[in-house]
Amino acid sequence: MKIDKILIIGSFGQGALENFYSESFKLLRIQVFKYDIQTPFRRYLGTSILNKVAYRLGFSNKFLDNINEELIEFAAKLKPNFILVFKGMEIYPETIDALKTNTKLIANYNPDHPFEFYSRGSGNQNILNSLPKYHIHFSYSKNITDKLKTQLNTDAYTIPFGYDSSKKAKRAESYLNDVIFIGAYDNSRAKILSNFNEIGVKIYGDTKWHSRSILNPRVKEMYQNKPLYGQSYIDVTYNSLASINLLRKQNILEKTHNMRTFEVPGYGGILLTNRTDEHLNFFEENKEAFYFESVEELKDQIIYLKKLSISAVEKIKADAYKRSVNSNYSYHDRAKSLISIVDQYLS
Repeated sequence: MKIDKILIIGSFGQGALENFYSESFKLLRIQVFKYDIQTPFRRYLGTSILNKVAYRLGFSNKFLDNINEELIEFAAKLKPNFILVFKGMEIYPETIDALKTNTKLIANYNPDHPFEFYSRGSGNQNILNSLPKYHIHFSYSKNITDKLKTQLNTDAYTIPFGYDSSKKAKRAESYLNDVIFIGAYDNSRAKILSNFNEIGVKIYGDTKWHSRSILNPRVKEMYQNKPLYGQSYIDVTYNSLASINLLRKQNILEKTHNMRTFEVPGYGGILLTNRTDEHLNFFEENKEAFYFESVEELKDQIIYLKKLSISAVEKIKADAYKRSVNSNYSYHDRAKSLISIVDQYLS
């Protein structure tokens, strides 16, 4: 049996991984049905501080109970032959059992670590207790995939992150000499980036870069007072001199990568990021991407790139983009890889 109907369960906000796979599956002429389980629950939590406190303390939650019941009913009517759950913090283990009665195969793709949680939003007991319930698992990281296989004795496959090959950048001369950072605020990132005010690094992200940098005037100066999404994100990535990508703790410990790893080269930019085993495997150092292991090395890399001629910069960008295309790093290619694995289970 080949896949003809997929149910994707997750979150479908701007830039969500679920969207990239949904659109890619459609291009493969597969019927795609989406169930947004995260947005209504987040909206519910946001209506009252008491809702948040009760949820974090582990009290039973009637609203979440109803969401799970509605999901089961939705799947029972749809009867997809494949269900793909992204992360699954809101899904009860019993719900996974119920979903299995209405599909041939159910898989989980976790864009974080599935059983080692490094922050409050990276996982919970639902994820832990549901791990053995899925038929198969997908992870972005080879190291995590290996741990799933050995520690859970389950079928697991590595599907790295990618980039949206359907999007093309537009040229904008005003960013040509900019070294940029695009991303959410956290203390460790702010501490690192505060070292680069004098050499002109620009920060794009949420307003926390302003509100939480009252005692850090260097970072406030660097902040450009806006986030970048969609086409603006792609255009600035492409036109800037280089994009700094700061991996979070879990990515460094697992020697892996993040979504930005492929987006920057895939959209025609120069990637400047932490040196990890996976990064070195994906892009050749000092030809297709630039790596660092310390603030001092990052500073040296920025100074080096700023001294390059326009033609040298354009060649690096072209080499990185060529590697992205030739190595099948797009989400369309990732989706094809995932489907080929799933087909083996359904045939």
